[in-house]
Order: sequence, then structure tokens, then C-alpha cells
Amino acid sequence: MGAAKSFGYYINRYCLIVSFPTITAKSKLINMITFKYLLNTYFPFALPITGFLIGSYLDHQENLRLTKFRDKSALYGREVASGQPHSWP
Repeated sequence: MGAAKSFGYYINRYCLIVSFPTITAKSKLINMITFKYLLNTYFPFALPITGFLIGSYLDHQENLRLTKFRDKSALYGREVASGQPHSWP
């Protein structure tokens, strides 16, 4: 009788610890279903917008890099007076 009583004691004491992985596995499955739904729904819209933003950023960085060479080429090279616009933006 002592072994059954101690077994029941451990079941009552550790019931949550034993059942918790089962509960979390079910919630992970529900979250994955929700994530897949959101991914399939919004991915076609998010991809072009993300591509546009990355492309705009890279274009802006390239323009900043090329300003170092403004009015220094053999074709357009000249001294720019103060207040005079550059030969190209």
C-alpha cells in the first residue's frame, strides 16, 4: 500500500510538469498554423514592398558615394563658384 500511496503522491505533485509539454506542443501547433496562414496571406504583399525599400536605400547610398566625384571628371570638370549649381545633382 505504501508504494501505491507514494505513486499517487508523485502523480498529484508532478501532474503539471508531466502534462505541460503536451499543452505547449498543442499551442505550438496552433501558432504554426496561424504563422503559415499569415505568411501565405501577407508574403506576396510584403516581398515587393521590402524589395522597393532595399532598392531605394541602395540607390540613395550609391548617389551619396558618387557625390565625391561630382565635377571632377575630364568631361564635366570645372571650378564651381559659390552659389552656382553643380553640373549634375
